[in-house]
Amino acid sequence: ITTPNGFNYTYNTKEMRIKSAWFKQAGRKATAQRDMGAFARPWGNGKLQKLSHNWVRFEIKNNQVFHHYVIEEKGKIHAEVTELITSPESEGVRFNFEIKYLNGLNANLAYRLYQKNHNQVSTNGLRNGRAQVLWLLPKQKSFQVDVKLKNNKPIIPDGYSISSVNLPENINESMGDFEPSGMDFDENGNLYVSTRTQGVWRYKDKQWNLFADGLYDALGVNCRDEGVYIVQKPEVTLLQDRDKDGVADYYRNVSNKWRFTGEFHEFAYGPVFDSKDNLFISTNLSDNKYFQAHTAQMQMCTPLGFRGCVLRKTPDGELLPYAYGFRSPAGIGINDDDEVFITDNQGDWVPSSYLMHVNPGKFHGHPASLWDTKEYGGNTILTYKNLEKVPETVPPLNYEKLTRDRILPTVWLPHEEFSNSPGNPEIAKNDKFGPFKGQMFIGDFTTKKILRVCLEKVGGAYQGAVMNFISPMQCGAFRLRFDSQGKLWVGELSRGWARGDPGIEVISWDGTTLPFEILKINLTEKGFDLHMTKPVSDKAINTQQIQVEEFNYEYSHLYGSQRMNEEKIPAEINLSKNRKILHIKLSTRAKKIYRIQVNDLYSEKGEILKNNVGFYTLNKKLQQEER
Repeated sequence: ITTPNGFNYTYNTKEMRIKSAWFKQAGRKATAQRDMGAFARPWGNGKLQKLSHNWVRFEIKNNQVFHHYVIEEKGKIHAEVTELITSPESEGVRFNFEIKYLNGLNANLAYRLYQKNHNQVSTNGLRNGRAQVLWLLPKQKSFQVDVKLKNNKPIIPDGYSISSVNLPENINESMGDFEPSGMDFDENGNLYVSTRTQGVWRYKDKQWNLFADGLYDALGVNCRDEGVYIVQKPEVTLLQDRDKDGVADYYRNVSNKWRFTGEFHEFAYGPVFDSKDNLFISTNLSDNKYFQAHTAQMQMCTPLGFRGCVLRKTPDGELLPYAYGFRSPAGIGINDDDEVFITDNQGDWVPSSYLMHVNPGKFHGHPASLWDTKEYGGNTILTYKNLEKVPETVPPLNYEKLTRDRILPTVWLPHEEFSNSPGNPEIAKNDKFGPFKGQMFIGDFTTKKILRVCLEKVGGAYQGAVMNFISPMQCGAFRLRFDSQGKLWVGELSRGWARGDPGIEVISWDGTTLPFEILKINLTEKGFDLHMTKPVSDKAINTQQIQVEEFNYEYSHLYGSQRMNEEKIPAEINLSKNRKILHIKLSTRAKKIYRIQVNDLYSEKGEILKNNVGFYTLNKKLQQEER
């Protein structure tokens, strides 16, 4: 099917979905971006899970093709659907549905969107979940979904290369794949890798050996003088190789002072240590069955016992909550100033994934963990004597107070376009990885990207920008770790919503080639400064090259948020005398996110800027004393 503006697609009438889409005038082809999800059913929810879809016909009106089908169950038609597929822009697809409800249908319909090949979605209904379940409002008759296609062309900055590490050959295949969930190097440069189901492995002189086994979802590793620390779902464990044969022969429980019920989503991550030997980990909330902060569907919950927290253990003390309000904080890191940073995954109460500077004792967004605080009657220490004691009820939460007390994310990682499920922040502490010393790198599991974050302090708090660095990796990027030579090791998983070949890839810089990139984005009195790694071409810079959009997210119990209050912001662009700073002049507001895109920008040597989009999280505007 070809539309008047050159958009082409093939449509499977048996499954009612696009199979492929391409743009004739651009001469390029993009893979399908709509799919039925499980059991090939685009519509249905709850008691309507046995719905089937039967093709009726298509018709052409005003040079547009309309597809007609019915949604039914055991011969009983619940709805008639008319679907119009268009492309309002060269990298997007729009689905328009007109729905006629029949036979007293009283349940909301839900539409599944397969997200592998798109990176931004908007809808006039509700959006939930990584599988892109789009919910219609009650009796909604007109439903629209806009999808932007992914650019599948790999982006690797000049001077950087990616190599693969051969994986162990003698894994227990009955236990699943070798999926690196944590990595660290000992003082001799040997790599230790924790895995979900295959234990902990050591990589020495390019040879693998199983270092420790019999572990329960080990999702992090940290090498210290006294041994190798790992975090399993139920405990922090110290592994020691006392007879020096390369295999751990001593396992010691360092702490298990958080509640673990066996529910599959109760992961724990870390550990990281500060300069005073304090140990930090983070814990997931549970997926169901326990105390929920809202009665809506898809709510994470807590069985109480320090779930959804960042926990700290002093060298001689108990493991206690350090900060509250997290949902699925899968990435934890720490800088040289002993400041802890966390990433969290989009979901209920988390409008989009984010990077957060952890504020001790503060509330960071998801309400469920608040029931562990003294204010809500929670225990301060869990022991074997009170571990099983859970109250039948919990006190109500004050939602106005939640909004008022909530710490805003340091940097939003915009859902779909940049990130769906971020891993740990890893800091480049020297110049061995190029011009990005002091910046953070974050792998994203679903998008397979490596993101780069630059921070600055405004009003006494961190905020800053995120940009793409490399995309895509071969599989879901989850764990990052720099080695002593400045190479960035990437542990990759294949699970759930991100599929591929799990393994380890290594990103290296050649030490001389300077890539043409946005080095950092700083807030100014008049807008933003984009600092470039190289001088820009002497070709004239004009305002048509800069596109700025302002938006925010809605904080609520819903699973994620669309971009709210989107607005294109007029901007002027000027170049500094050294041609390395783009001065972007525009009006800015606090508690907004700014998407800044610079098109057709070249270096003085003719290199085009490939990573030309940055998102700046503006929590606070510049104060007088900072100007």
